[in-house]
Amino acid sequence: MKESHATDRVPVPALGADAGCPVPAEHDPEVTRAVHQACADHGVSSKVRLAAFEAGWVESHMNNLPCGDKDSVGVFQQRPSQGWGTAEQCGDVPHATASFLRRAVEEDRRDPGRTAGEIAQAVQRSAFPERYDQAETKARSLIEEAGEATDS
Repeated sequence: MKESHATDRVPVPALGADAGCPVPAEHDPEVTRAVHQACADHGVSSKVRLAAFEAGWVESHMNNLPCGDKDSVGVFQQRPSQGWGTAEQCGDVPHATASFLRRAVEEDRRDPGRTAGEIAQAVQRSAFPERYDQAETKARSLIEEAGEATDS
């Protein structure tokens, strides 16, 4: 899989005085483009790409969050303590996406009959597994938007 370059990075927003981690209602177009580009760079299937966008929407509304539950950070709310890399790597959108994709591709190989949401759940191990498939329509619209943005 392709390594990310410094110019591909989307900065993590600065953490405000509030120790909480509110999730913005809207997606960050830079993040959606970066995830879309990483999926293209890694040549993943449309199902794995959909899994990435479902996970990104459910976890962060496609925003590169500087905080989250426990030590979770980034678009996929990956946890350094759970083997996803350093906090900096988890907050680097191309790196975080590549990490998600590696696991998602393996999960799809293990059981190709699963939905994109089931693949996302197998990777993310959420306490709310149904949320990924519920996000399919939104994820598809974000994929379409990101594809149009990268094509122009």
